[in-house]
Amino acid sequence: MLKWIRRYFVWLCVAVAVAGCGILSLGLSRQMHIDDVMQNGAMAVAIINRAQSISRKSLKTYTVDLTWKDENGKARKATGIPISSAFAARIINNGVLLIPATEIRYLTETPATLPVIVADAAPLSTAATTMQLWGGTLSVLGILGGFLLGWLLPRMGVQ
Repeated sequence: MLKWIRRYFVWLCVAVAVAGCGILSLGLSRQMHIDDVMQNGAMAVAIINRAQSISRKSLKTYTVDLTWKDENGKARKATGIPISSAFAARIINNGVLLIPATEIRYLTETPATLPVIVADAAPLSTAATTMQLWGGTLSVLGILGGFLLGWLLPRMGVQ
C-alpha cells in the first residue's frame, strides 16, 4: 500500500474520532440539561407563541417560542426551544398551531437555561441517548482505525 494513502486514511480516522467525540459530548450535554431541568425544575403552563420548522438540506428541526409566569408572577420568555418531530406533529397541522399551551419545567435560579416541555422530555432524552451511542461508536471506530493503519500495519511490515 502506498504510504501517502495510508497516512490519508490515518488522518481520516483521526477526524472521525474527533467528530465522534463532539457528537458524544453534545448528546451528553443535552441529556444532562434535560435530566437537570426535569429533576430540579419548577412546573408551569407556558403559552406557545410560535412554532417553526427549520430545514437544512433534507434535515428538518423544530423549535418553539414560549411565554410563562414563574412562581413569583414574573413573565418569562424563551425562544428557540428544540422539540422532537413527534411533538411538532401533535401541535402543528398544516401550519396551524393546534395546542396553544403546554406544561413545562424550568430552572428558577438560572433564567438563561432553556425550559423543557414535559410532554416532549422522553423523545428528546431518547434522541440525546442515540447521539451518545453514535458519537461513542464513531470515536471507537476512528481510534481503532487510526491505530490499525498508523501503528499496527507498519509494525507488521505493510507499507
